[in-house]
Amino acid sequence: METTKSEKIITISYFILLAALVVFMIYISLFESTEMYEKRVMHDVKSFEETSSSKVLDEDAPLGFHEEFEFDIHEATDECQVIAFYERHSLVQVYFNDTLMFSLRPNAGNRLIRTTGCQWVVVPIYESDNGKTVRIVISPVYRSASGQRYTFFIGPRTALYKNRFIKDFPQLLLSMIAIIMGLVFMLASYISTAKGNNRSHVEYVGLFAFFMGAWKLTDCRFITLIVPGIPAFLSYFSITMLMVGTLPLMYFIKKGIRSKARVLLNISSAISVVAIFICLVLQVSGLLDFRQTLIFVHIGIISAIASITVCVVSDFLHEKDDPRVRMTMICYLLCAVGGALDVAVFYVNTNSSGILFTLMAFLVYIVLNAIFSGRDLEMKANKDSFTGLSNRSRCNDILEDPMILEDDTGLIVFDLNDLKLFNDTWGHDQGDKLILAFAKVLRKVIPTDQFLGRYGGDEFIAICFDVDGSDMGKILTDVEKEVRTVNNSGGNIKISYSAGYAVSDEFDKCTMMDIFKKADERMFKEKKAYHRRRAFGG
Repeated sequence: METTKSEKIITISYFILLAALVVFMIYISLFESTEMYEKRVMHDVKSFEETSSSKVLDEDAPLGFHEEFEFDIHEATDECQVIAFYERHSLVQVYFNDTLMFSLRPNAGNRLIRTTGCQWVVVPIYESDNGKTVRIVISPVYRSASGQRYTFFIGPRTALYKNRFIKDFPQLLLSMIAIIMGLVFMLASYISTAKGNNRSHVEYVGLFAFFMGAWKLTDCRFITLIVPGIPAFLSYFSITMLMVGTLPLMYFIKKGIRSKARVLLNISSAISVVAIFICLVLQVSGLLDFRQTLIFVHIGIISAIASITVCVVSDFLHEKDDPRVRMTMICYLLCAVGGALDVAVFYVNTNSSGILFTLMAFLVYIVLNAIFSGRDLEMKANKDSFTGLSNRSRCNDILEDPMILEDDTGLIVFDLNDLKLFNDTWGHDQGDKLILAFAKVLRKVIPTDQFLGRYGGDEFIAICFDVDGSDMGKILTDVEKEVRTVNNSGGNIKISYSAGYAVSDEFDKCTMMDIFKKADERMFKEKKAYHRRRAFGG
């Protein structure tokens, strides 16, 4: 389908905004940072339960208040133990008695960002700290980050790593699979295009997979544990991947939609581009951070979900008999439901860590698509593209099977008479129609649970199981009746053919090739008889 002017504008706008986001991410990675103070050098952690908390008014806090948590240290040793907890978009101070041991806040020189992002706060403890009171002061930067339930951990650092890795393993695994698949799709598309093949636009699926995988990977709590020091960058990178993720999928789907409903995808694409633009302007102007403008991103996502749903259902109603269309509809709807669930759960939990519905739905789509593609390739390898019957290669696979036939099996060889003369008289186009007409006759007569193949240009074979000679005779009679119907229909197509059959019960022991040779021999006898009759005007 040709790309319309509006589609070009949306696409160009998207890539301009994508470039702007890249510049923004580079800028904050180089010039924006988080100020962290640690009194003690890290050594090495386990688990701990949440303690009592209090809400304290604080004019210096971003929201005018902070939350305090207090507990005493007991049974600490000098074996590389820590206190740890996960913070989200908050300023943090950790005191042992009245001594500041740790603080986390945006760098005073930051111009664009005011959040600390999401990260693990890890403070070493020693045996000498037993009996000390730990006071943790948390000042949320955003209203949505307040009132969250904190779980504190205490013990060996390695235990914290292990527990977090086990808990986040599904998210890590699915994210990496999506990223790798995205890179593979993009590389495959590039190689295919470089070889001069027609574009399949699969690179857009690759972009979507990469963006979704990168979103969930950088949103994973284990990553912030093993990559400390850049929590704000990881948070912004994660949201950026979510922002730009839906456009490639909509673009890919749009290329395959045949119904007029595809205009909805143009509208949703425009909405997503506008949402990205608004978020970027508000962030750069210092009015609102990305985290505070997620509602615009989610509006774009919901719009995309609604448009995709309408388009794939509309396409299905137009071509409901196509199994691939049915599969595509199911897969896209899975992605749509997954995306809707991700958004809904985000507003319930106020964070997206561990929410994998979209990612799982997309990977299910990829697996099902791979299965169908594999079946398509197998069918193309085994099907004659002209008649739709099994091709010579598939016929040979069956005929060359060395196994002795144990069940009653019959084989018929059909060969069109005088095809060359017909081509010379009426032209090759009419000859092709003659071949197709005979293939249609055979497909109509031969039961669908039996084998039918095109063995050569004008030669066909039918293999029937659990049959005897009388069954084969009936099939040949039915073919003859059907051919007579075609020949009496009044067109130029006049089918003439020779046939010979053999049945396995004619032999003591035989293979498929044995009965093929016997049937072929009988077909040639009938063909010779046909030519003799023609020679004598019969």
